[in-house]
Amino acid sequence: MSNYAWFGLAALLEIAGCFAFWMWLRLGKSIAWLAPGLACLMLFAIVLTRVEAQFAGRAYAAYGGIYIVTSLLWLAVVERTRPELSDLCGAALCLAGATVILFGWPLRRAVELSAAARRNVLISPGRRISVRTAPRWRPGRH
Repeated sequence: MSNYAWFGLAALLEIAGCFAFWMWLRLGKSIAWLAPGLACLMLFAIVLTRVEAQFAGRAYAAYGGIYIVTSLLWLAVVERTRPELSDLCGAALCLAGATVILFGWPLRRAVELSAAARRNVLISPGRRISVRTAPRWRPGRH
């Protein structure tokens, strides 16, 4: 499964678990709601460990964006309340942030390549950095 699928499943489990407490404490439902809620929260913790990330903190940070989007889906589907435009814009920003956090290495590599191009340096496979040997173009020389 992809990281986004694991994050989505984790978010559903966390929201369902927390919603069980909401039902009990805020809406006056039976304490029996806590049994499935606690089970969901335990599964949430297990599912979140399935994400491919080198560090737990980075996985949790990226998960935050997915959690926000899933929370708005929960709002629409379960609580039957339409998210506002500001909710959707905020969720889009958070999802973009989660993507940057999760896939930061390719973005860092692109920045390195861009910086190398500006410095007239080539980065080649197997070598760290090699200085470009071709002569530079100068005005007046063709």
